[in-house]
Amino acid sequence: MNKWKEIFSTLILFTGITVFILASQNKTSATHSYVTKIPKQTTAHFLINSNFLLKELLISEIFEAKDEFVIDKIKAFSQLKRNQKSPLKNLSINIFEPIEFFTIKTKTEVYQTLKFKIVNKEVFDRNCSNKQNKIGFFRHNNTGFIVFSANNTNAKYLKKLLLSNCRTLEIENNNKSQYFTFFENSKIKYNGAIETLNNAIVIRTKTNEKVKKNSALNPTGFHLSTKINAANLQSIKGASTFKLLSPEKIDFISLNYFGIEIKENSFLPAVPKMDLLLSYSSKINLDSILYKFSHSYGIEFSKISNETYFLKNINLEIKQLSSNQIYLSSTSNKPNIIALNEDFYISGNANNLVKIENAGWKSLFLELIPMFKTSKTFINKTKNITTERINDKEQKITLQFKNKANSFHEILKLIVSIQD
Repeated sequence: MNKWKEIFSTLILFTGITVFILASQNKTSATHSYVTKIPKQTTAHFLINSNFLLKELLISEIFEAKDEFVIDKIKAFSQLKRNQKSPLKNLSINIFEPIEFFTIKTKTEVYQTLKFKIVNKEVFDRNCSNKQNKIGFFRHNNTGFIVFSANNTNAKYLKKLLLSNCRTLEIENNNKSQYFTFFENSKIKYNGAIETLNNAIVIRTKTNEKVKKNSALNPTGFHLSTKINAANLQSIKGASTFKLLSPEKIDFISLNYFGIEIKENSFLPAVPKMDLLLSYSSKINLDSILYKFSHSYGIEFSKISNETYFLKNINLEIKQLSSNQIYLSSTSNKPNIIALNEDFYISGNANNLVKIENAGWKSLFLELIPMFKTSKTFINKTKNITTERINDKEQKITLQFKNKANSFHEILKLIVSIQD
């Protein structure tokens, strides 16, 4: 009981200070323009209203969830923050100001960059050297940068990359949502906001491009349909099996997923239960693709007809539907194809993502894997995912939580459980 009172008192004090600071900094929640400078090579940008997230997460823990496990973790974090060796103190990040995260892609390198306001310039300069492997630090006036790169983290080069040849990005910020912007050929491809409500997460997207109709499977189970960037697929390293499917030609994929099934007498220990439609940008030949699989892995496919093959060990049927479409199914479902006026569409029950059939005693071992157990706990608190078309340019995706679940609490619990 005394331990609980100590934890509760600590959080009340911390939250009181936090809310006071936030109230003094943000007297209004009205939308305003947030203007920032980013390199022209930026491919993705995220604006994080960390002050709002911090306030809502703390309030949800103290006054609603009251989860002792999570509160213990917050208390440990609070103690770490008071420690002189705390990463937050070393970096001197002002967590009450928006934080930016963006990706820069040059001809030879990809840079992941964190941009933030600094509380104390002297502290930042003293503690942030440029000698850490694959991480670069530098400061420009009251703004700090942390850059993650596989090769070049030289401060002089990074300053030139991040501060010269920039563009202005303006975001209508309401101080509550988290914002994202994606670029293609230096132009905004689409942007939007992530809203965290009490019992739902809502993602709103907007694009200026005209959406074309795509061939997709009629949604059932957990469904995902998305347009594919061939250039990104070509850059996948080490995925030799996937490359046999000629990913550079894939234009659109549509998936109905129903979980995985444990197989006893199969070359694969677990087989996904799914229906998958691959649409290519040009003509493909299923015979040629399967020949490559057989030659590379010694897998034999039974030919049922001129267009259909069957892989007996995992009950996988593979069928060429047209000159540019392949259908794969391990459920025996016939292809039920619809015209989908979306470049991205997600729906259905997310519980299928962690559903396992015929696991038996093996499920006990799966529950011992922290990442699986944590993900399953989080997903089991959710309801269906829906995608809704608002107008020609705007789309809304909603992940609804079950009645008594608070989205802020569930997200925080997911984060601290993964780090446990």
